[in-house]
Amino acid sequence: MFDDLKHKVVLVLGSSSGIGEATAILFATYGCKLVVHGRNQQRIARVASKCASISPFGYKPLEVAADLRNLEEVRKLAKQTIDHYGQLDIFVNNVAFKDTPAGILDEGVLKCMETMCFDKLRANVLLSHLLLPYLIETKGTMIILSSVCAIHPCFDKGKLLNFYMTDAALDMLSKTLASEFGEKGVRVNTVNPYVVNTPANYDLFPNESEAIKFMEEEAQKSALKKLIQPEDVAKSIVFLSSDASNFVTGHSLVIDGGLLYH
Repeated sequence: MFDDLKHKVVLVLGSSSGIGEATAILFATYGCKLVVHGRNQQRIARVASKCASISPFGYKPLEVAADLRNLEEVRKLAKQTIDHYGQLDIFVNNVAFKDTPAGILDEGVLKCMETMCFDKLRANVLLSHLLLPYLIETKGTMIILSSVCAIHPCFDKGKLLNFYMTDAALDMLSKTLASEFGEKGVRVNTVNPYVVNTPANYDLFPNESEAIKFMEEEAQKSALKKLIQPEDVAKSIVFLSSDASNFVTGHSLVIDGGLLYH
């Protein structure tokens, strides 16, 4: 299955943990040449080592540490990828920044907007600008990580206003790029998960027990009554990257266990 992915060059942003890590590892099992990215070099090295150990061809990933809030580092990330491999087939655009949530009536709403909206969207747009020419050359694919909350506000509605707005913008970025570059053979889609069992979500709470309680409660709101795991999202990303989805573009693939319709 997914034999067409063998030897493809794949850049997975934020692949030192969580969804990105699960995605990089899954691509490695299919024989892809990877770029493992994050901000913590030790975490990057850990994931890269695991990917190399399970690659059927022994491919050792390129390791790149870059803070995507820094535009110079964004440019270096793109350059290192192309300099190392000479091409790009699949771009998994998994940009995530953390900030203190703020609602429309909170004093910190604009500061939160700078991080959650401006910084995140700027990184997405710049990376798309830099890497799309190479995806055109290979008739490649781009997958943007969004969330189900781009479609419908799900929890803590007011405080996560900027998060919702940003993901809605990412969905529109995907659809616009899909429309513009489809005739050049490039497919662009988003994956839109609900709450996923990742370290990033644990970091939002003062302790582990509160994080677990929140995620278990949210899982019970879905039809499947299960918490989404990083591997669940990774499988969808790999599907959208493969020829199995060669007529799918401009789509937002919701991964919510039936939350929206339950």
